[in-house]
Amino acid sequence: MGLNKLSLKGQALVNISITSLILVVMAVATIMAIKPIHEDWSSYQQSVGQRLLLVSRIGHQVGYGGAIHSFKNYVLRGDGKYLSKFQENHRQLQASLLAYRSLPDITQQERNAIADIESVFKDYRDYIGQAETMIAAGHSPAEIDKVVKIDDGPALNALKV
Repeated sequence: MGLNKLSLKGQALVNISITSLILVVMAVATIMAIKPIHEDWSSYQQSVGQRLLLVSRIGHQVGYGGAIHSFKNYVLRGDGKYLSKFQENHRQLQASLLAYRSLPDITQQERNAIADIESVFKDYRDYIGQAETMIAAGHSPAEIDKVVKIDDGPALNALKV
């Protein structure tokens, strides 16, 4: 029995069945094509989110209320609480830089920025000991400040990357 011998109702049913099958195949093919794009987009969003979170943490650990601020307060006031705060900020900064460095697919520009921040804060870490010694010896904040001058520029520029 051929298609010609089917009633109109039967022919319509066959056509609807074939059209439905084609639509199902096209839907499955579309879903399979979109899935990798969705996965790539999700991965990209997660990576960007992690980067933004870490950059925000690093900016906080560096700036106002962070390591530089604590360092300067320690030099000006000689109070050990600022030394402790600096050391905690520095520890958190190192952890955030390590976390950023371990992100997948970081660029050479990002690696260079991390190195610049680490270099500046190595200077801070080195000079905090010198400031501590000078404070204990009774030097004034102005005298200490002349000795412990640090160029923050490379770290601040690195935060713009």
